[in-house]
Amino acid sequence: MSGRSKAIMHIIKRYEGKRLKKASKYALTEYEFPTQYAAGQACWRIHGDTGRECAAFGKVLTIYT
Repeated sequence: MSGRSKAIMHIIKRYEGKRLKKASKYALTEYEFPTQYAAGQACWRIHGDTGRECAAFGKVLTIYT
C-alpha cells in the first residue's frame, strides 16, 4: 500500500457524488450518487486505487476507513 494516496474526492467528483450530512461527529462518511451504478463504480475505484474500505448500498456509498 505504500505510495498510494488516500485521496478520494477526485473519484467522488468523477461519478457526481455529493457528501451527505452526518447525524453525529462519530457517524461514518456517506456520499449519494445519481444512480446505483455510479455508486458501485465509485466504490470499486476507491477500494482499488486507495485501498480504503467502502460499500455501496443503492445510491449511497459508505466509507469505513
